[in-house]
Amino acid sequence: MAKPAKKNSKKDHGKSARDAKPRGRLVALDGTNGVMLRSEAERLARLCCGAVDPAWSLWDASNTFYELRMVKAKHLTPTPRVLMLLYASDLLFRLRWEIEPTLKEGRTVVAAPYVESAMAFGVAAGLPKEWIEELLRFAPKPAASFRLKEKKKGKEKKKDGDGEPGF
Repeated sequence: MAKPAKKNSKKDHGKSARDAKPRGRLVALDGTNGVMLRSEAERLARLCCGAVDPAWSLWDASNTFYELRMVKAKHLTPTPRVLMLLYASDLLFRLRWEIEPTLKEGRTVVAAPYVESAMAFGVAAGLPKEWIEELLRFAPKPAASFRLKEKKKGKEKKKDGDGEPGF
């Protein structure tokens, strides 16, 4: 028969808390261009966060949206509310299987996109902001948040008379 576990004394408790690995940092990167978010998430994780062995968690880690595209149904048009529910499901998957375990290892994780992109989509689609906030309340607050701005289309650099690009 196994011996019952001893209760930690104050001396032991202090030592284990001191030796425990620090929790990592969650960094949010939001924006609308998925291709840019993917590359910038990796770049942000490596350069900006100052983290050792950083990680990133990208949209559709659960393959939910990929599977929807595979259906190839011609009339498959989910409503904005359904898309928000699917996004929340994907984010919950990312938190449970990618983000939280990595944070427990003491590593920094860049989540791209995170909550703000979904909230912006929902509000733009006419969903009540209160409903969206309630839906996404499970998501922990990030230590830092960034928004990736896209370059405006149609704005190209013009040449000045001296050959230097103008802005």
